[in-house]
Order: sequence, then structure tokens, then C-alpha cells
Amino acid sequence: MLVAKRQVKEYDTSYKSKPKPTVTTKRRKVTKKKTQNKMLVRSKVKVVIGSILVFSLCIGMLLLNANISSLNYKLLGLKKKKDILIEERNLLEIEIDKVKQSDWIEEAAINSGLIYPTKEQKIYVSVNDIIDDNQEDKTEKKDTFLKSTFNKLLGFINN
Repeated sequence: MLVAKRQVKEYDTSYKSKPKPTVTTKRRKVTKKKTQNKMLVRSKVKVVIGSILVFSLCIGMLLLNANISSLNYKLLGLKKKKDILIEERNLLEIEIDKVKQSDWIEEAAINSGLIYPTKEQKIYVSVNDIIDDNQEDKTEKKDTFLKSTFNKLLGFINN
């Protein structure tokens, strides 16, 4: 880039008429080319670093999105398995309730040829007390358990 400089020559003012001053211009070359090149390189480096940062952010966002999608897919699979297991549990609970019903058991026993026992066929079992004091509480619990189960069986049989 060339810069023009205006130079004005002064003349002697002793003359009666003043002649017009002549203007001459000189052009000089600017030696700032090296500094401009350095600034250009710096700006290019800044642009490259900025674009690398933006590119890495975009890649990071894509990777996070892919990870979230895979986790969402796994979550949906686990929800389906949960629903299947809940349905299976409900069916098993229904089956347990069906097996627990005494009417169904009695009906199956009669259909298979079983009959209620007569008084002559009934056998009563008595449990002797244990002499040890430490085990008396345990035997009382066992006696009540055995008595209650026998009473329940007798109640079902008599009905």
C-alpha cells in the first residue's frame, strides 16, 4: 500500500505577485507487511481452533444422543419383561387360590373314588407329655398344633 505525502514548497514573498505553490507527492511503501501476515496467521489459527471445538461439540452431542437412545431401548425391553412377569405372577396367584379351595379338593377326591371314613375307621392319636420342664412350652405348642389340625380334619370329615 502506498501512502501519498503532500509537500508544499515555500517561495520567496518578495515578489509582487504571489505565484501559486506547486504540490508534489511522493509515494512510499509500507513495511507493515510482516505484521499483517502475523495477524492473518493468528486469525486463521483462531478460526481453525474454533471450528475444531464446534466439531468436537457436535460429535459429543451425537454420542450422547446415541447413548440415550440405547438406554431408552433397554428400558423399554425391561418394561416389557416386567409386564410379562406381572401377568405370570397373577396367573400363578390364581392357580394357588384354586388349589387352596377345599371344595375343589373334595370334588376331586370324590371323583377319584375316595369316600369319607366311618367311625370304625377313624383312629385318634394321643400325644404324651414330655417330662423335661424346658420343653413343656414347645410340646404345648405342638399339642395345640396337632389338636387343631386333627380337629380341622374331623370337621371336614363330619361335614
